[in-house]
Order: sequence, then C-alpha cells, then structure tokens
Amino acid sequence: MTADELVRRATALVNNFTDLNRVAAEGVREIVSGRGVFVRDAAGGEFLDAVSGLWSASLGFSQEALVEAATEQLARLPSYHIAADKATSPVLELCERLAQVGPGQVTRVLLTNSGSEANDTQIKLLNYLWRWRGESGRTRFIARAGAFHGSTLGAGSLSDLGASGHAFGLTLLDVARVSAPCRLWNGLPGETEPEYVARLAAELEQTILQLGPETVAGIFLEPVMGAGGIVVPPPGYYAAVQDVTRRHGVRLIADEVICGYGRTGRMWGCDTFGITPDSTSCAKGITSGYLPLGAVLVDSEMDEALLGQSRRLGTFAHGFTTGGHPVTAAIALRTLDLFEEQKIVGNAAAMGALLHRELEQALQLPGVRDVRGIGLLAGVELAGEDAQARVQRVVTAAASAGLIVRGLGKTVCLCPPLIINEEEVMLLVGLLLQALTTVAFSGSAAALRPDV
Repeated sequence: MTADELVRRATALVNNFTDLNRVAAEGVREIVSGRGVFVRDAAGGEFLDAVSGLWSASLGFSQEALVEAATEQLARLPSYHIAADKATSPVLELCERLAQVGPGQVTRVLLTNSGSEANDTQIKLLNYLWRWRGESGRTRFIARAGAFHGSTLGAGSLSDLGASGHAFGLTLLDVARVSAPCRLWNGLPGETEPEYVARLAAELEQTILQLGPETVAGIFLEPVMGAGGIVVPPPGYYAAVQDVTRRHGVRLIADEVICGYGRTGRMWGCDTFGITPDSTSCAKGITSGYLPLGAVLVDSEMDEALLGQSRRLGTFAHGFTTGGHPVTAAIALRTLDLFEEQKIVGNAAAMGALLHRELEQALQLPGVRDVRGIGLLAGVELAGEDAQARVQRVVTAAASAGLIVRGLGKTVCLCPPLIINEEEVMLLVGLLLQALTTVAFSGSAAALRPDV
C-alpha cells in the first residue's frame, strides 16, 4: 500500500483520540493481523502490543476458542434481542455467571454494547432508584479529578479529561469533583500516607455535606484510574471512602471497565482493593475485545427499584437493540471458560509482579518521575515542563522499535494482554527502556510531534 493510499484512508476515517489533521496528512498504521501479544501492520512490521488494543484484548489476538464460539453461534442464531419477553441461551447463561462471579452482591445484570453505555445506564438507574424511593432530589454525582468514565453524553459528563469532555460542552450532569488519590500529585509536604488518606476522606465527606447528602445520587470510582494516568490509591483509601459513602447513603458505583477481568491480578479491581460496590460497570475484557459488550451488575436494592418501577409504570423502558446480542454473549461465556482453563488471573498476578520489578529500572533514567501500577497495569510518568510532549516521543520511539504503548498526559501507559509470558515481559521492558533512553530530555518541546 502506498503512502497516498494510507492518506486517503485516513481522510475518510475519523480516528479516535488523536490529532485528525496530522492523521489526514500523514496517514495511519494499518493493523492487519495478530497472534498472541503481537500484531502486524500492512507494511509487515511486528509489534508487541503493550496496551491490548485499547485496554481490551486481555486474551491476546489469536484465541481460536473465541472465534469458534462466535462462528457456532452465528450458524445457530446470528442475531436476536432481549426486548419484551425474549432472550437467548447465551445471554441467560452469561447473566447467571456474571451474577455469580461479579464483585459485591450481584442480583441482576443489564447488558450494553460498551463501557460508556454501561456508565450511562448507571446514571439512569440511579435516577430510577431514587425516584422509586421518593427521593427525586438526589440528582448530583461525585467523580474524581482526571476521571474517565466514557465518551457518551452522560459518561462524558462524569469524565474529566479536558478535550474529551469540556471541549464538547458536556455539562449535562451536576458533577462535583474530588481529588484523584495520587499522593505524588497532591500530597502535602511531610504528610504521611495515613494522613493523606484521612484528608481525602475528609474532602469527600465535606463535598457531600456541602452538596447536601439528600441531593447526592452516587459516586463513580475506577479502582485504578486508567486514562487519568494509572493512579493506584494508597492502602486504606477505599475503606475510608466506603465509610463516608455508607454513612451518608451515597451509592458507590465501581467502574471496572479497565480493571475488571484480571487486570489488577485479581478478577476484579474491587477484589484487589477491598471495595464492596453497590453496582458495577464492566466491558472491554468481558469478551477480550473480540466483539463489543458491556454489562451493569446491580444489587438487590437496585433490583427492587427495577421491579417496583416496572410494576408502577407497566414497563422497564430502557435498553439497546444489540445489548445482549447472542454472538457477543457466546464469546463472553467462552472468555470466562478460558480464564479458568488457562489460569489467566494467576498469570496476570505473576507477570504483573515481574513487570513492575523490571520497570523499577526506569527510575534510574533521566526525566523519569515515577513508576507505578498493579497487576498488568503500569505507568511511567515523566518529569519536566515538556513531559507531555516527551511522552509522545517515547510512544513514537517505542513503535519504531516494535512496541505499542500509549501516552496519556505525562504518563506512558502499559496494559499488555494477560496471556503475556516471562520472555515477552522482558522484551516489553527492554524496548520501553530503550525508547525512554532515546528520548530522555533531548529535543525541543516545540518540535515534538504527537503520535496515536
């Protein structure tokens, strides 16, 4: 394929989360195949994909069992819905299994097409619940600074990543912000870790009191903040948060879209950090990204509202045409099987420990401020006023060496497929250290070109 053809493709396609002018002028990297943790482009280049596509391909790019599950379901019943009194076998079994394995006390499952739709559904359900209980004044939400909960209107309003929300004027919701739990960013001089946790808990409680507890519908939290820069909370943080939310009757929504399905070394980020959510959103890893699917896992209190409102109104007037598609459900079921058969969560924990141990070397490099993460989720934060520009140079340098990483703000982010082995972890770290060394503090920030 010629450069002109690449440019023409980029001109017709609207790429996500990138500079459209640059892509239109310079073209895109066309990915044509994948095997294990590697993908190939149209020019024949091979890359270790250290971001699992887009935080999604947890089982890598060549699980034949998932392809077979999709093919068999396509041959049996290629499409159907879950509206009215209809359902398909894969959907029924999937919801039963998710209720069994989900975090907290899961009573019922709602299916969507994405994590954004899952969080939008959570917003609607919170309003639904409080109206059922006669507390329709609970219309305010709490989320953290730097949070990302999706790109749709509601989820985008919860998010706080500048261009992905504010630039679109997403102010549909009344959202109050509390601090991201990163002591490196907002800890006070001489403040101990327990003091820091206590201060953030006090900030949350003060926010609820200022808003009025009777006006707060819920708080949305990612166990580890992903797109916000791989923010791992300090010990005791979630216990303190839950103490505050329970005392004031604020429902806690766990956004497990990135952390769920083994990413943190446990099945759920909630398991890793001792969170007992009232409701949970998941997506991405639920099908290893092979087809779009999201889910909302709700507790008995929400279930009571679902049944009660439906009894009062005569219907539950919410849903998506392809939410609960039989083919995606079949893949999701087989994904759960593979997690057990291949001991995926255990591998994520072991390879995550190796990844973080080896990444400590980056702290010896000039311009590296921090290395953090948990499980197979890691971030390398750069220092300096030009850190964000240098992060994009690292992304470019890594790609030139055969490694795909993602730059988010001042942090180089990693979340490789959970099937990664020891040799591949060592290759990943070696290539990243090479890219970090190449970039260091060299070059003028004004001359740096961002990459996807």
